[in-house]
Amino acid sequence: MFETLVQPLFMVGTVLAYYLLGDPLLVLALGFVVLTLLEWRRPYRRDWIQTRKEWLENAFFLIGTIFIFDPFYTWAYSPLYEYSIALKERWELSLNGSLSRPVQILSVYIVIELLFYLLHLAQHKLLILWRTHKLHHYSRKMMWAKYITAHPVELALFPLAGLVTSLLFSIEPDDEALYIFTFPLLVAVFTHSNIRTNPALLGWLFVTPQYHFKHHSSAFDTRRNRAVGDCNYGVSLILFDRLFGTFDPGTVIDPVGVQPRNELNLWQQLLTPFQHGWSTAPAREAEDQS
Repeated sequence: MFETLVQPLFMVGTVLAYYLLGDPLLVLALGFVVLTLLEWRRPYRRDWIQTRKEWLENAFFLIGTIFIFDPFYTWAYSPLYEYSIALKERWELSLNGSLSRPVQILSVYIVIELLFYLLHLAQHKLLILWRTHKLHHYSRKMMWAKYITAHPVELALFPLAGLVTSLLFSIEPDDEALYIFTFPLLVAVFTHSNIRTNPALLGWLFVTPQYHFKHHSSAFDTRRNRAVGDCNYGVSLILFDRLFGTFDPGTVIDPVGVQPRNELNLWQQLLTPFQHGWSTAPAREAEDQS
């Protein structure tokens, strides 16, 4: 029962917490605390429990992403956002402006998810993008903070999706803060958490930890001649994986992560996009490790 209900309850709790607290950062902090407790009490794998060193690395990426890099890129992109909004007003351009508020929210959410799905797919298919995305796949252990483990250069790509939707769609600021930022982010964080879940009906529409664990597998499928992790690219929705044939519901296959035999320190991890040894395409790399 716990495995079936934990994810839907967490998702509903995210929405309720936003309406009660009204601050995305407070809701995120509360979500992180809940996931930490769940991983401690109900871990999917005990060998994925984090060491003190790993927690310190997680804290670096968590603090850096939320308080340094994300605000910096928001500031850097702000002139483009303002220009896109001015263009929308001048051209009276809004693909969902005449729709009801719930449909506005749903349309922007689906488009954002599609853009992130395509970006994530490109990050695994194009070597230049894989070099920065590979850091996210470094760890041999899954836990909720691994979603925030991203290279600072990679983070520069994420505001592009919001730039497109700000030009083409309309949405209320409060709705955007909850349904386009807080909710999808916490669902994506949940899918990285070391918690045992049963997808059940929820897995037909949303990404679950088991689906995403398989995406992080670095094994090679010799029968299909592709990396096992070449699947399940959705961020919070699994819908586009089902539509475009990249969905794979199978069980998690070890090893998870692309960490080399000689463990890298934090500084070496940050330098990985610029090193020759990390320039291999993901499919070839998985084959080399098998």
